Amino acid sequence: MPFAAKANDDSWHLYSATDNGSIFRTPLANAPASIPGLAWTTEYANLLRSASIDPAALPNQYQNAELFVPGQLYIYPNPLKSIYNQKLILNVMPTRDVSLELSIYDISGSLIVRQEAIARAYLRNLDIFNIPAHKLSSGVYIAVIKSDSESKRIKFSVEK
Repeated sequence: MPFAAKANDDSWHLYSATDNGSIFRTPLANAPASIPGLAWTTEYANLLRSASIDPAALPNQYQNAELFVPGQLYIYPNPLKSIYNQKLILNVMPTRDVSLELSIYDISGSLIVRQEAIARAYLRNLDIFNIPAHKLSSGVYIAVIKSDSESKRIKFSVEK
């Protein structure tokens, strides 16, 4: 659904979004200087809210002093069961771009998997790690996600 909004240069544009997330902008040449009842606080926004005209109007709900956004570091499905197509996904949302190392240990402490990847700030980095569920038998595992400054542990289980 298209909408009209005033850009930073006080000119009016017609905006239209597509299914893939792209936004197209077309200038409205004969638009009046003001259109009552229309208000739009951002032109191009992101989770950092860096494009906002007034950053206080749209605070970043994920902003945090820690490296990992609370509640945004988990493995799913947990427990992994045979009905889930043997695919484990690690959701990790850091507060800054960071190089991460994922290590998965079985309950006896044996290393099963170690991988490295770069996670982007304030994004759900769902596909940066490929957890090989076929290498995991039924049991409890511990995933350790480590950066240069912080590490977190997540327990998860597999039921085959």
